[in-house]
Amino acid sequence: MITAWLDDIELSWDEPPTPTPTPTPGPQTATATAVSVTWGVPAASAHLLTYAESVALDGPVLWYREGESSGDALDSSGNGYTGTRVGSPLLAQTGAHTDTSKSQDFDGSDDYIAGPNMNLFGGSDYGSDFTIELWFRAHALGGPFLSQTRAATPTRRGFQCYIWTDGYAFDLVNDAGTSYGFAEMVSGRDDNAWHHVVIEKSGTTYTIYVDGEVSSQQTLAVSGTFTAADRVTVGTSMLNGTHSDHPNGLMQDAAVYTKALGLSRVAVHYLLGGPPVAQERAAVAVASTWGVSRAWAQAIPTVTPTPVGGDPDIFANPTPVVDPDVFTDTSPSVDPDTTATDQEATCLMNTTACVNVALSRIGVSKQIASFSSDTNKEAVLARLHWGLDVNRCLRDFPWGFATKYHTLTPVIGNETAAANGDWQYGYLLPDDCVMVRRVIPPSGVRRAYDANPVVFRLGTTAAGATLFTNQECPVQIEYTYRYECPAAAPDSHFRSALAWRLAASLVSPLARDAKLVDYCELKYRQELALAGAGQGNEQQMEKDGDAGWISAR
Repeated sequence: MITAWLDDIELSWDEPPTPTPTPTPGPQTATATAVSVTWGVPAASAHLLTYAESVALDGPVLWYREGESSGDALDSSGNGYTGTRVGSPLLAQTGAHTDTSKSQDFDGSDDYIAGPNMNLFGGSDYGSDFTIELWFRAHALGGPFLSQTRAATPTRRGFQCYIWTDGYAFDLVNDAGTSYGFAEMVSGRDDNAWHHVVIEKSGTTYTIYVDGEVSSQQTLAVSGTFTAADRVTVGTSMLNGTHSDHPNGLMQDAAVYTKALGLSRVAVHYLLGGPPVAQERAAVAVASTWGVSRAWAQAIPTVTPTPVGGDPDIFANPTPVVDPDVFTDTSPSVDPDTTATDQEATCLMNTTACVNVALSRIGVSKQIASFSSDTNKEAVLARLHWGLDVNRCLRDFPWGFATKYHTLTPVIGNETAAANGDWQYGYLLPDDCVMVRRVIPPSGVRRAYDANPVVFRLGTTAAGATLFTNQECPVQIEYTYRYECPAAAPDSHFRSALAWRLAASLVSPLARDAKLVDYCELKYRQELALAGAGQGNEQQMEKDGDAGWISAR
């Protein structure tokens, strides 16, 4: 079992596959301990998690990365299902991710990959859970991007995932010709932009995810027999004994899993592989989904997860086996719902209440019982967005309760002078700094308005986050710090603003009403304005003195 602590809240998550792949360094923003803590990788191998590693850790049975510059399509799952390229696809094209990985361009005419003869999900009543994942950039509508069908007249038998006028869709036909399927009912998917597309079966629930969020979900009572089909194909399907229909667009990382990944892992795959704006959320997402505290700096040995009832994505709160020689974190490894200190229990209670307020503001009647341990979609999404929304709320206004003053430590050796020629000095920022509001002038006078503020810029040196300025020691800053329990903050405007900010993040996956997003953002800004008015009445800044010639009179 795997224990995770995120902002003093304990989380527990899914079972890692075996065997554990050997990781390689990567460029993304997720925490270096994500692999070492969750998957048992030695501390020496701790690194930044990449999209490719997140896929490997979830154990696909078939995975065509499609980045080769020539030859066959190699199977990165480790199962050896090499695919044969047919047609004349353009290889080694620009990929979906920010790393150097490449994609394949299908021409919509005759390009496809012929995979292995294997019955991925067949059998009576199509009972096995599965997940199909890929990145697709459509130049035009039409064509199956992944299928397993067999030659039958006059219709297909098997399954296919495709793109059409009503968006991404899934179709399943049994031996008797009965068809089951659905589409996301979204137009304009031929926008020539990269999208992360996932189709999942969990029990009788079929879900289409696009860009890390649920786009469509249906309950299908599938029945009948599904005879073992012909080859798994990428970029076509079988009709009347021939391969017909081909997608027109770029494709990358087509992967198949014989299990349901669940919303949380789908979201993290998108965050790690998506555009930079998504990657900014990746560290928080990995921390919450794979069970890593951002504060941890040590690796722990492998732990064995044990599944519990309920959501198959979620695992019970464990007591990890740790090596006292390498594990130095003092966070408790017990369930805070039952044995936490009074302060932790109060924080958990307030956090749960804040999430429920956010849900009610977008018309979601279902409430969560515990922010840390609930396994429903509402709680999982709240944990996914919580860290980012708290950080934004703290940065968007100089909250008095979250304000500190700190005298900075000069960077040893003043190494900033050569690397940053416009600045004479560099000073280390405190670890809990969320945003620097200003540098206190040498006079120490704190005025509401300073005609000559101290000029500075933030950056990074080998020593850490650094403030550059031309002011000599001592340098004191006013800054917003990472408040211990945001949902229990003493400012009611902050608590309300945080609930509106979280509500705006939850609209798309839960309420799916674009107008509500704008409304939540408006209410969020109104709370910030009210906070400004209230805070202005609770402080008194020093006033500027009279000019010398006036005083002389």
